[in-house]
Amino acid sequence: MWAYRLSRNVNKDDQDLPGLLDKATSELAKALEDRAMPASEADDIVETMMSLFPLSDPMRWECFQKYESALTNNWKGESFAALAKGQAYLARAWNARGTGYANTVDRESWKQFAKYLAVAADSLEEAWRLNPRDVRIPIEMIHTEMGQGKGRERMETWFRRGIELDPSNYDLCYAKIEYLRPRWYGTAKDIIDFGRECTFNTNYAGSVRLLLADAHLEVSREIQDDQERGAYWRQKGVWPDVQATFEQFFKLYPQEVGYRHNYARYAYRCGEWKEFLKQVRLFPTTNHVYFGGKERFDDLVQHAKMHLGPE
Repeated sequence: MWAYRLSRNVNKDDQDLPGLLDKATSELAKALEDRAMPASEADDIVETMMSLFPLSDPMRWECFQKYESALTNNWKGESFAALAKGQAYLARAWNARGTGYANTVDRESWKQFAKYLAVAADSLEEAWRLNPRDVRIPIEMIHTEMGQGKGRERMETWFRRGIELDPSNYDLCYAKIEYLRPRWYGTAKDIIDFGRECTFNTNYAGSVRLLLADAHLEVSREIQDDQERGAYWRQKGVWPDVQATFEQFFKLYPQEVGYRHNYARYAYRCGEWKEFLKQVRLFPTTNHVYFGGKERFDDLVQHAKMHLGPE
């Protein structure tokens, strides 16, 4: 599995990838036959296998099918097995629907979507009954509710359950942002309001406290026109939100210097050249990949200096 992951990171077109993945799933199925394996280890490896692919990737479902029998037969009554089933059927549902807008989905696809989502929901509810301390379950239930659309209060219930378990869980908060997108059940204002809550509410912790700045990023991604998207960052109120987010974050977590890369990139988007260069100088080391490579990073620095003029 790790060979597959590392090889894919180097070359997604590597012809050995299918064979590595097939070997990984086959060996996982064999391993799951052994009940002497601690449940925590079985959970870890199944979760790692699931995380190889994004939610709607058909490979998540295809891999699951190869070890589903061993998982179901040998780990019945374990919450992680019910969770894995829920994750797999959730992937199957979204793959059946497709990623297009609602008006592009045919009747049969909607039918399959609803069918598989129902299985996912039942499995996730079972996982929660078995272990109401696993924050992964609320995250997947928000994804499920996004498809089933039974109401925002249902999403909020699962969000509250998750955040009570882990107030620093960024994935949980991002799942809520996905739900609040205008294409689903919210508005741009809902996203910003939620980001503001995460950043300034002391009930949250860790990188979740950066979500006001990230909420602006997600709103900008909803804008299709490149020029309009660029102009968004110059709107009144956007930079003050970004600045307040990071200044507060670094007071709370001064050791988290890696996030100065994030601050710098937001400053650049907002045309705050002086702040961009200030943050660059504060980098302990520069992660050039984060900016698109060393050449791209150097271009950004020169561009900022050009806008500022002679010191």
